[in-house]
Amino acid sequence: MSNLSRRLSLDLALTIMLVFEMFYSITGNMLHEAVGFAFFLGVGMHLLLSRAWIAGTLRTMSSGTEMLAPKRARLALVASLLVADGALLVFSSLVISNTLHGWGIGLGALATSALWATIHTASAYGLCILTVAHLAMHWSLIAKSLRVDYDPSRRTAIGYAVGAAATVDMLAIGSTGLAKTAGLLEGERTDGE
Repeated sequence: MSNLSRRLSLDLALTIMLVFEMFYSITGNMLHEAVGFAFFLGVGMHLLLSRAWIAGTLRTMSSGTEMLAPKRARLALVASLLVADGALLVFSSLVISNTLHGWGIGLGALATSALWATIHTASAYGLCILTVAHLAMHWSLIAKSLRVDYDPSRRTAIGYAVGAAATVDMLAIGSTGLAKTAGLLEGERTDGE
């Protein structure tokens, strides 16, 4: 199996896990935390498999003499946002984890209000939005790996269509996330009164 095939298989598994994670009300806490742990192990593997791209991008950015190509710069921006959002998601997970709290470890002392649960929810929706953007930016690589036959002269048109579909998806996820986060914040204000 090639490195590309391994990366795309891992990306598919990560995407499925991320979708699964968003159904917390159905899966329950224990399964949510177990799959979340596996998800972040998978993200670590994804970063390991992408280390050559990361190193090359960082080298170019720090050289001071070269500029990143526009596509690579956009990919680097989305990747940086994914890392930052993922770090916030992991930290908030450690704060609100019922499993770790039950084991007497974790950062539960910080969980004095529903604020960390709200941050966790908002960063989860942010991760979904950024994942859609990340996948859309790699559409031609995914199509090539899946051996999807398309007319190369229509690559630009297909790219715009994928971008439009991704934008609609990101707006839908964002509006759902905003409603959910606002509901959590409203619940916290009501509880505090």
